Parts: sequence; C-alpha cells; structure tokens
Amino acid sequence: MRTPFAALFATLALAAALAAPAQADQLRPMTVAPAAQKTFEKTYGVREIAGLSAYLETSLRRELAARGLAGDTAFTIETLLLAAKPNHPTFQQISDNVALDYLRSFGLGGATLQARLIDPAGRVVKQVDFQWYESDLQMSATGAQWNDAEYAMRRFAKRVVDAYVAARAA
Repeated sequence: MRTPFAALFATLALAAALAAPAQADQLRPMTVAPAAQKTFEKTYGVREIAGLSAYLETSLRRELAARGLAGDTAFTIETLLLAAKPNHPTFQQISDNVALDYLRSFGLGGATLQARLIDPAGRVVKQVDFQWYESDLQMSATGAQWNDAEYAMRRFAKRVVDAYVAARAA
C-alpha cells in the first residue's frame, strides 16, 4: 500500500523540480569555520547550525530583494560563520547541564561573520567582515534563543548587500 503512494510522491516531486525555472543561485550555503564547528559539536549542538544558516540565508535574500537584486548573478555570495553565542541555552547545553533553565538562564549573544563576493571568473571582489555582540545584559534577558545572533545576521546582511551594490556599480 505504501509503494504506490511513495512512487506517486516521488513522481510529483520530480515533476515539480523539473518545472521550476533553472537559475544560478547567487547565495552559496553558509559554511562554518573549524573552530566554530568544534564549539557547536562540543557545546551548542550541531543541529543549531541549520537554523542559523537558514536565518542568514533568509536575511540575505530579503535584503537582496528589497534592493531589487533577487536573482542577480553579477556576484556569488559566500558566507562563513566564525563564531556565535546564544542568548538562552540550547537543547544540547540543557541536556549537558541540568542546572540550566531555558527561560531563566540567559547571557550575551551575538555572532562573527564573513562574506566574500565572487565574480563569474572566480575572483574575490570584496570581503565583508562583521561582528556584533550584545553588551547590555538586560537586553538579552528577553527574546529568542539566538536573538542577538539573528540581529547580528540581519545587520550583516545589510552590509553584504551594500558591498554588493557598490561592487556592482564599480
């Protein structure tokens, strides 16, 4: 009984993929620096990377679209997560230390990121380095688990797109 349904869904998924317009993507998936990868493996849990990567991609796509650059292929954007800190403990931290509380435990969060704009010939046209961490503990008490890191990513996305616009005009 499952086999016909699985085959039907696979066929529908293939048809949808083939019907989608083929276009070069201007964003490459976020990569994680080795030191940050070790921190996620040891402390935060590697499952957190996927959420941060998706948030950064959404922020960049939103900013590109706001500037009328969605789908523009003048440059490819590569992003690198160098470091990140959550405001509230991750599930891995809570499972490692039962004294932590998801809501009552909090700290200063933020992120360190890097982007490279790469032209069609493969040359790095511009590099954008960005770091932002909250400095006021009262501001970190409320908000989501990665609130400060997400804020840093939104600011980073604006700077990356500013660099994209400047490099495109040059």
